[in-house]
Amino acid sequence: MGYVDPDGRLAWFVVPFIGGAISAAIDFGTQYLKHDGNLKCINKTSVLVSFGLGALTSSTGPGGFLFGRSARGAAARSGGSFPPKAGLFNRGNKRLGWSFNKRTGKQHFSYHGGKPKTPGHFHKDFPFGIPQGDHNVKFAVGGGVLGGITNATKEIMKESCECQ
Repeated sequence: MGYVDPDGRLAWFVVPFIGGAISAAIDFGTQYLKHDGNLKCINKTSVLVSFGLGALTSSTGPGGFLFGRSARGAAARSGGSFPPKAGLFNRGNKRLGWSFNKRTGKQHFSYHGGKPKTPGHFHKDFPFGIPQGDHNVKFAVGGGVLGGITNATKEIMKESCECQ
């Protein structure tokens, strides 16, 4: 995506769309198979909800619009896409989201508080870390699959088709 979107402005729209499309396709396909190809039995609301779940979960990565931040510098150095600004929850002196940890050399999901470079400033990193980069493709596919499976499972558990 770095060649198509060198400044990363499309990533915030493309990644959620891909994740949503994957998620909706999984839900639609599951319902289609369950109901022997009867399109009248497809719960369109469920497919739309799956699209939303896939889009939302796809946006949780280091390059996503919810928690993104640290991918900015790393992606710029590697030529990949990155968020044009900090994610929705990863702004200001108190923030929650992805951050690069110099000690580990990895990105960690963290909680930050206090004014930077003051005694009250702190970082609470989750123990796992991932390599530098935006990981947009991985989060788009993973978020889409997670959203689709979550909502499709709910549809599979229903006893019958309301359309008959």
